[in-house]
Amino acid sequence: MIKNTFFLVMVVFSVVFSQAYAANKVAIINVQRAIVGTELAKKKIDEVKNKPSFKAYIKDSQTINEEGKQLVKRLQTQGETMSEKQKQELTMQIRSKQNDLKHVLKKLEEQEQSVMQSLMIDMQDKVSQALEEIVEKQGIGLLLHANPQTVLYADEAFDVTNLLTDKLNKLK
Repeated sequence: MIKNTFFLVMVVFSVVFSQAYAANKVAIINVQRAIVGTELAKKKIDEVKNKPSFKAYIKDSQTINEEGKQLVKRLQTQGETMSEKQKQELTMQIRSKQNDLKHVLKKLEEQEQSVMQSLMIDMQDKVSQALEEIVEKQGIGLLLHANPQTVLYADEAFDVTNLLTDKLNKLK
C-alpha cells in the first residue's frame, strides 16, 4: 500500500516538475483519498463489506467486545470480594478477549487494505492521466502530497483532491 502511494506520489512529482516551468500555482492532493472517493472504490468496498467472511468478522468483533465489557464490569463490581487468584483469572480472560479482538480487527483491516491496494494498482494509469490533465488545466507548477509530514498547513483552496476524484469518476 505504501509502495503504491509512493509510486503515485512520484508520478505526481514527475508530472509537476515536467510542467513546473510553465506554471506558478501550488496545490496539494491526497491521491488515496481521491481514489477512495470514487464510485468504483465505493462499490468495491461495499462488495468486501457484504462478503460473508467480512460480516462474520464484524459479528465476531462485536461479540468479543461485548464479552470483554462484561468481564471488565464483573471485575469492577465484584473485584473487591474476589480472591487474588480469581482476579488474576478474570484479568487473564480480559487480556485474552483483547488479544482476540485485536486479531479479528487485524483480519478486517487486511481485507480492507487488500481492496485498497488492488484499487491503487488498477487505477495507476488513470490517476496519472487525470493528474496530467488537472495540472495542465489548473496551471499547477508545484503539486504536493497532502501529508501532515510534508505539508504543515494548506488552505482548502489549494486542495485538488476532489478534482482528481471527479476526473477519475469520469474516466471509467
